[in-house]
Amino acid sequence: MNCGALPEAGESVRGGTWSARIGVLGGRPRSKTPRRAGVGRRRGVADPLCRPLGWDPLNSPFFGTPGEYRQKMETETACDAELASALRLSVMRLSRRMRQERSSQLTPTQTSALASLERHGPMTLGEMAAHERVQPPSMTRVIAHLAVAGLVERRPHPTDGRQVIAEVTEKGRTLLSDDRRRRDEWLTDRLAALSAEEIAALTRAAPVLDALAGS
Repeated sequence: MNCGALPEAGESVRGGTWSARIGVLGGRPRSKTPRRAGVGRRRGVADPLCRPLGWDPLNSPFFGTPGEYRQKMETETACDAELASALRLSVMRLSRRMRQERSSQLTPTQTSALASLERHGPMTLGEMAAHERVQPPSMTRVIAHLAVAGLVERRPHPTDGRQVIAEVTEKGRTLLSDDRRRRDEWLTDRLAALSAEEIAALTRAAPVLDALAGS
């Protein structure tokens, strides 16, 4: 065979025979990408690279097969759903019991609006609706009821004649203070019956519950 010339088909060369059709040794193309050790497609064996989204054996605290990881995540999801249901019921029961200790006849929405005015100061009805996450017409009716009861004072906006500013009155502040004192006394009596561990658990849970309420 001449140097620089292609061999004839079937001619013996070093390493095998030459195939003119595909131009490689042995008549079979060789992959340019080397096969990684341990990675194959044997029948009945799952591809180890087919892992669930988020599964990282190096950075995840869980080490196991993809199937075990999926089972763990499904179990955690079910536990979260059970916790959410139990927490919802407990919060609703406690809230209902606390409402029974109020000294006023205001609805929860009216009490919340009055407390927002005391906490944040005078606001327009639109600002109050945003704080309470209700529609402006609903807040207009709430403030109208509070104003009739003498708990809120309404006055025109100094620069926008279309707006009305609401502000809590001294009577409204007194009502809120009495309600809080009554409910705090009831809750303090209940806390006195709990163990030190239960008090510690509630202390840790209080900011978490507050964050959930504000989310």
